[in-house]
Amino acid sequence: MMGLFPLPAQTTFLMHSPWFEHLSIDLGSGKRLVINSTGGDNDTSIHVQSLKVNGQEWHRFWLRWNDIFADGGTLGFELCQIATTNGSMQKTYPRARPVSLLLRQRIYKSAYRRWRSAPPATWQGLAITPKTREERDRRRWYLLLSLLILLPIVALGIYIFRRSRMGGQA
Repeated sequence: MMGLFPLPAQTTFLMHSPWFEHLSIDLGSGKRLVINSTGGDNDTSIHVQSLKVNGQEWHRFWLRWNDIFADGGTLGFELCQIATTNGSMQKTYPRARPVSLLLRQRIYKSAYRRWRSAPPATWQGLAITPKTREERDRRRWYLLLSLLILLPIVALGIYIFRRSRMGGQA
């Protein structure tokens, strides 16, 4: 645990206490991220008292990719054993970004157009309708035969289940 928790589908990271005193990550192109934590041992000091990003006080519980990963830099965590409200961290949260209404409308219209462009004689919702009377009658016979075969099997299964639950008594 390096002290950063990524939020899905966003470039935002929530802050939490790191499990080590020093970590250095090579970001490529000569850029480096260095994370330091001070303020006690890592087993009992689990609360973030304050944070410095590139040497400056940071007053949020979160940061974005561009704040630290784009060009590299340093994160300095000060940890404590008891959660306090007088530290430099304030309860500010990243702004939520809902899916654009315009994007939802485009997806809906595209799906609706595709559904409507299907041939009306063979497509109704999700069930394909029979084209001829003979095909419809054959499907009805298949349904009737499958019901006649399955009903006794289901009834026998229910009988066996009830009998086993009653301890063998009928």
